[in-house]
Amino acid sequence: MLAAVPCAVALAVLPGPIARLLYEHGQFTAEDVWRAARMIAVYGSAVWAYCALPVLVRGFYAMDDRMTPLRVAVSVVALNLALDLTLIWPLAEVGLAASTAVSAMVQMAALALLFSKRHVQLEWRKLAVTALRAVVAAAVMGVVCFAALRWIPEREGTWNALMRVGVPMVVGAAAYVEILAIMGRSEWRDLRGRE
Repeated sequence: MLAAVPCAVALAVLPGPIARLLYEHGQFTAEDVWRAARMIAVYGSAVWAYCALPVLVRGFYAMDDRMTPLRVAVSVVALNLALDLTLIWPLAEVGLAASTAVSAMVQMAALALLFSKRHVQLEWRKLAVTALRAVVAAAVMGVVCFAALRWIPEREGTWNALMRVGVPMVVGAAAYVEILAIMGRSEWRDLRGRE
């Protein structure tokens, strides 16, 4: 959660510069960059779910329950296909990204609820507090990233494209860590096994 939420915010704030840095070469035009940027932002909105899924699946495997994740995955494939066919017409490629993001969030939520109900009760309150801290700190980080991006004018060349991604990310990451520290007890410390 602490790593995935700020990544999602960074992808939402910097999709254009990221797409330009990675793809605007050769025959990849500015229009292509804009379309890729929209997809990056939508895919990025579910980074936290993509990160949580392997952890949850491993939890089921540790409890010798391989069928529940499989059943949920099959159901989510059906959901994803239905959303693909529904969203591709009005939203084009962004519809495919949205269906994947929504399906990942649904799968993560279903697995978390089922794991908590059938195996080990998850500490929902602690998870909610951590999520809230991550969201607040990431929101501040997003504002800092956006402000840093505004200070770097867009020019031709790879160096400028790299600066328009790297500087906001570094400044934003520093702001994120600082805000987490200001809010008190650090979950980073907990992850290292210290009280």
